[in-house]
Amino acid sequence: MSGGSQSANSVVPRGEASVLTATTGRPTSRDAETSGSRDVAAASTETGEAALELAGASPLALVLCDVHLPRVAGKEIYRTLVERHPELTRAFVFITGDSSSIELDATLQGVPGLAKPFTGADLQAVLETVGLDH
Repeated sequence: MSGGSQSANSVVPRGEASVLTATTGRPTSRDAETSGSRDVAAASTETGEAALELAGASPLALVLCDVHLPRVAGKEIYRTLVERHPELTRAFVFITGDSSSIELDATLQGVPGLAKPFTGADLQAVLETVGLDH
């Protein structure tokens, strides 16, 4: 990972906004490289509860959230953010290793999605979709 490895529930302050990655698997190296190249802080977690805590803790430019997380699923995280932090839903992206799940959940929610493993080009396309293509 660019700038060193991060453990679950970690935050590395480097800028005014950050990227939150909530996933049960390791984020791709492309994800980390893109986050690092944008000189933003990166936060990661493997649980839904921690994702919700981190979402309210600092300004976020992007939320990459696994559809399937322990105890609090990605869909529930999204619904909670709609209620508590609606500004974060503009840059919310579902990620999953189950391509049929991402198609179903992302389509129903109207939220962009990425199937793991994804490439830098895949991530860039989603960043453009949510208006973070600069």
